[in-house]
Amino acid sequence: MATTEKSSPRKKISWDRLIPDEIINQCIARVPLSSHGAMSLISKQIGSFINGGEIFGTRSGLGIKETRILVAIGYKEDGSAAEWYSLVKKFCNDDYVLRPVPSFPLINRKEALVAAGNRVFVLGPSDISSVEGGTYNKKIVSKTKAVHYGDEVTAVVDDKIYVFGGCSSEDSALSYLEILDVSTNKLETLPIPEQDRALIPRSNSWRVVWNGVVYFIRRDDDCVVFDPKTRKLERKDDASMGDRMYLTSCVIDNTIYTVGWECDIEYFDPECRTWRAVKGIEKLAEFELFNTSLFNFNNSKLMVFHQRSPEEIWFTLISLEKRGIEMWGSVDSCNCGLKLEKPAIIRQLLSLEI
Repeated sequence: MATTEKSSPRKKISWDRLIPDEIINQCIARVPLSSHGAMSLISKQIGSFINGGEIFGTRSGLGIKETRILVAIGYKEDGSAAEWYSLVKKFCNDDYVLRPVPSFPLINRKEALVAAGNRVFVLGPSDISSVEGGTYNKKIVSKTKAVHYGDEVTAVVDDKIYVFGGCSSEDSALSYLEILDVSTNKLETLPIPEQDRALIPRSNSWRVVWNGVVYFIRRDDDCVVFDPKTRKLERKDDASMGDRMYLTSCVIDNTIYTVGWECDIEYFDPECRTWRAVKGIEKLAEFELFNTSLFNFNNSKLMVFHQRSPEEIWFTLISLEKRGIEMWGSVDSCNCGLKLEKPAIIRQLLSLEI
């Protein structure tokens, strides 16, 4: 009588344990940010790589960058801390949603925030901290000579953050220009000459960086220009760009975009010094001038944030194409990315490259 040998049970082998960490790191670093959520479910090891943040350093070394937009949402009826969200593309389609970022550090509402590169910089009363865009780890990068009271005006040009509004702790009339090199975390503090203090931009100034120069515009005939090369503020009212609210703007391929009086998307024609409507998107979802923000998305497309109601935040992604002197747009996606249980307001919008 033949005997049957009983096969021993096979041990389950985890494939990711057979691959060196360095190879996994290099592979995940090349995967789009929108796929990280799904990939983190494959195994604990892959999830730890994504959550640990090492891949973001690898992405930087490989020259891989994507836009990550962070949104701080607060509620009207209370003064509680803002809740932070990250804009994420859905894995299965072209829609975008806001996902909570519970690990984002608590930020005092009086502290100014500015995004530069892959970090968020926090201007505290006596120091400057940074929050990593991939891990959300916070650390102090520099002590400041100037005192900050939350009304600072900032601009980012060529990996340098320029801060106006800080003053001396001993003499509040003594104002400073602070320059933080984000590549070295080195801070330079320069006193602003007395004759130029009247030109210091205010927090309600609209500002845009264009051709390496910062424009601070309050009205159609009120413009102050800051050139980082000379480090000087100059009044140039003729450099103003016309009668606009300038509540939001962005620059894509050296073209400035803003929201016009009729709630349409417009771009600035420097030759005629006039604003023209982007064509092809006349049927864009309705939005309000005061509840809309524009972003350069991945250096090629226009992302429009619009709060249709106090409980809904919508996103519209637009591809742009120049045809002669006209700019045409086409809507890639438009959807509600967040529904809230009670009325809320957007307190902060920050755009990182990670």
